[in-house]
Parts: sequence; C-alpha cells; structure tokens
Amino acid sequence: MPITQINNIVQGTQLDNLIGGIKPLNTNNKEEKKNFEDVIKDTIDKVNFQQATADDMKEKFIKGEDVSMHEVMLRGQEAQLSMQYLIEVRNKIHDAYQEMNKVQI
Repeated sequence: MPITQINNIVQGTQLDNLIGGIKPLNTNNKEEKKNFEDVIKDTIDKVNFQQATADDMKEKFIKGEDVSMHEVMLRGQEAQLSMQYLIEVRNKIHDAYQEMNKVQI
C-alpha cells in the first residue's frame, strides 16, 4: 500500500469522527493541522476516555446510584466497539508498515 493511500485514509476517514464525538481530557480548541502521531494519540485518548466512562457507569450502577441498565450497557458496547476499531486500525497500520519494508529500492 503506497504512503499516499495511507495519508488519504487518515485524512478521509477522520479517525476522530469514527471513534465518537467524545472529547478527551486534553483537547485543544485551536484549528491546526495535525500530523499522524497526533491523530493516533487523540484517538487513543478518546478510546481510553470511553473505557473509563464505561467503568464509572458500571461502578455507579453496582453502588445503586441513579443510572439505568440501558445506559450502562450502551456505554459498555460503545467502549468495546471503539477498542475493536482501534485494534483493527493498529493492525492495518502494522500491515502497511510490513508491506513498505518488503519494497526493494
């Protein structure tokens, strides 16, 4: 897979939008061009935030606080799907890296 295709995938799909609209704890309101490393770090932060939110909801439900089972299950599924998506993106990046190493110059 050529590097231009990888760049098009990153720019075209906007990983931020696919993971969800939840903002991580360290968001910037500045409009600046992000590099690949920043996009990946932000995405990992969002997935981590979703995992932590799901865990908090579970704890609140177990303690008997005012949290519905529907919300707990929904947040758990969102966190699980986000993690699966992140793992698949990581696998695709790894495969692309291996393909690039096989290319002879």
